[in-house]
Amino acid sequence: DFGIINEAIPEQLHYLFHEGQTIGPNNGKNHGPNAVISMLHSYLDTRPHAAAVHAHCDNCCGQNKNKSVMAYMCWRIMAGLEDDIKLSFMIVGHTRCSVDGGFGMAKKKYRSADCDSPAQLENTIESSAAQNKVAFYTWTWRDWDTFLGEKFKRIVGITKYQHFHFSREFPGVVKMKESVDAEEVSLKL
Repeated sequence: DFGIINEAIPEQLHYLFHEGQTIGPNNGKNHGPNAVISMLHSYLDTRPHAAAVHAHCDNCCGQNKNKSVMAYMCWRIMAGLEDDIKLSFMIVGHTRCSVDGGFGMAKKKYRSADCDSPAQLENTIESSAAQNKVAFYTWTWRDWDTFLGEKFKRIVGITKYQHFHFSREFPGVVKMKESVDAEEVSLKL
């Protein structure tokens, strides 16, 4: 289960697929950056365009806070797909955010449900909370690591930064901060 919540609507989209349907790192069938970016790309390309995207993510380096996701955000700006993107990562040890509430409600409902088919699972999740919606596997898995890896540099010491900003006003550059009040550092990717 991978989820994205749009708090402006509010709606949480649960991406559902079985383990045999994911690309993972090196096609290892787990939730690495290729899987995360493929689902994120699907979401961003199918939602109504917004002037700015501000995402709050958990601090998992293997899935979210890594070279591939940062390169993808930079690429979206450079390709003209977005005007402004801000990523904020949870502080280590503080890993609860609004998307976790949607997962919690779905999990609670699932524990008392009898799900024998994808349709029953969809009904269980969508009836668990008004904001919960389901997206079954229909997107394209892409090898984003290979596509982006040769074009963008990695961010040395990425784990110490909590806030990342990409903008068409400074294409190819990421501005990073260790905390909300910290001084901004720029890096050309």
